[in-house]
Amino acid sequence: GFKGSLHNLAHGWNKPEGAEKLGRWDRFMAEQLSHFLDRLASAKEGDGSLLDNSVVLYGSSNSNTHNNNNYPLVLAGGEQLGLEHGRFLKFGAEVPMSNLFVTMLNCVGAKTNSFGDSTGSLDDLLHA
Repeated sequence: GFKGSLHNLAHGWNKPEGAEKLGRWDRFMAEQLSHFLDRLASAKEGDGSLLDNSVVLYGSSNSNTHNNNNYPLVLAGGEQLGLEHGRFLKFGAEVPMSNLFVTMLNCVGAKTNSFGDSTGSLDDLLHA
């Protein structure tokens, strides 16, 4: 029931009924993410679940200023791969998002020291 594009929804948040439309879209996407993660968690694989052995990144590059800062992201899964969850972490502006990609690649066995403009991995995401 959504007309137009996500881009138009995002830019219309401050127009009449725009915030409601964008909110409905966001709720729909969050429900889809929840359903996906639930299905991964219920599928047994090895000593855990498919979710435990997968890494899922969900987020948005949506901001009201078109800058590349402070994106809302959710990192799920990977318990068997070394990721530790149940926390809110905020990294400074000097930490490129590509550091997250280095960490994710290393968790899934594609060992690398760099990706794009990365400066390393985000070891704070790993089990201590």
